[in-house]
Amino acid sequence: NTYTYVYKQNRDNVVNFTAKPEQGYRVKSWSGTDKDPSWNTNINMLTVDGSEYVHIEFEPDITRNLLVPSQYSTIEDAIVTADQHGTNIIVGRGVHTVSDPNGIDFQGKNITLMSIDPDDPDVIANTIIDCQGSRFNSRRAFWFHSGEDHNTKVMGFTIRNGFMTGAVGINGGIPGYYLDPNDDTTPFVQASGTDATGTAYGGAILCENASSPTITNCVITDCNVVGAIGGLGISGTFRDATSS
Repeated sequence: NTYTYVYKQNRDNVVNFTAKPEQGYRVKSWSGTDKDPSWNTNINMLTVDGSEYVHIEFEPDITRNLLVPSQYSTIEDAIVTADQHGTNIIVGRGVHTVSDPNGIDFQGKNITLMSIDPDDPDVIANTIIDCQGSRFNSRRAFWFHSGEDHNTKVMGFTIRNGFMTGAVGINGGIPGYYLDPNDDTTPFVQASGTDATGTAYGGAILCENASSPTITNCVITDCNVVGAIGGLGISGTFRDATSS
């Protein structure tokens, strides 16, 4: 059902609203308030600045459970399928990898990503998100950049091997070699790697654009962030000094 109410207020007044969902329903979204969309939040406010229109939409209070890997092979696949709100993605024990180098993207959804028991240390230790990052393969676990709030939750994981870097210098290109003492030709000089400067953020998790998810009972290990990495030199050729 749709209901419309009209109220009169002075400009610059702050009006407080309280939604009262019927049994079995919750707030899906607010629009026209100071704090849109405020999913599953019954209290909101509006600063009056002329004629204002506030819309509240309700939805059934039902939580979906999506299972990884029994229903969805990857966490990313489950997130794509998840509703905008009210979905639990439950991840089984094992090692789970990340396909997007920037990290798993929640796409602004207010959902919960959790292990089968986020309060059990053994489950946490054995439900692993392995970023598989390295010097030449920047990867992190999670990237929150769409304004996710406290209703977006990550619970009960071990996150490992995240590695994010800015610029990487070019490696040296001319290999060294041993010299012939009877050869008067000027030898090549072993090439050095080039320097690099840059910035990088979030070795394991990056939150930006005012995103502020809830991270609970997670262990982050062997994750690094490096502003820049200089290029490698080239090793010289080994020769036994006793040989003729």
